[in-house]
Amino acid sequence: MIKFFRNIRKSLIMENKTSKYLKYAIGEIVLVVIGILIALQINNWNEQRKYKNLEITMLAEIRESLEESLAEINYMIKRNENYVEHYEKLLNHVNNNLPYDTSLDDRFGALEFWVSPYFNYSAFETLKNLGAELISNDSLKKRIIRMYDRDLKFLVNDYDKSEWEYSTGVVHPFFSKHLERTINTNKAVPNNYNELMHNAEFKNILTALIVMRSRGISFSQELKMTLENLIEDISKEMEKLN
Repeated sequence: MIKFFRNIRKSLIMENKTSKYLKYAIGEIVLVVIGILIALQINNWNEQRKYKNLEITMLAEIRESLEESLAEINYMIKRNENYVEHYEKLLNHVNNNLPYDTSLDDRFGALEFWVSPYFNYSAFETLKNLGAELISNDSLKKRIIRMYDRDLKFLVNDYDKSEWEYSTGVVHPFFSKHLERTINTNKAVPNNYNELMHNAEFKNILTALIVMRSRGISFSQELKMTLENLIEDISKEMEKLN
């Protein structure tokens, strides 16, 4: 093709057709410019496609991470609801001065237990390293950041921290004094059941545990709904990008 254009230029110069040569030269320059612009546009399209593919991949990783977090929260809610049930049964025995039976051993053993969530932040860290602007949907981007930087961390840094401090500062010392955990089980037996049933501190501990655990469950249920909506909207955005 280049040789073809050279032959045309050479022919026009030899024939001394200056005006035609100038028109041809201008036309050739225009063609070259158009070719460059087309090449740049194609390259731009390719880069945009690569960027979009990277965005889709990142959203898929974020979605998978949030689905794991959702599973953690569902497990946490289920187990902590079970613990609340244990404490309510014990409180009912205290309030009604009911007699001891061995079924209470599991409930006594649950006094020091609660379920903490474990969240994997690796996908979010990757997004931060790549740049949050990778996500083109501003509203979705803000919700993802808020989920990781505020909502999930609140469950760990606020609720779980409160549970830990109350357990180590109040529950464990009382447990060690008034109950004996059976070896290789999660059960516990009171040193003196009748005395324990009339212990005001024990009743206060049960009430506090029920309130604190129920608060964590309530927040977890709200967070669960927010997570489900976010996961659904991430899926919709991925479909839109595809």
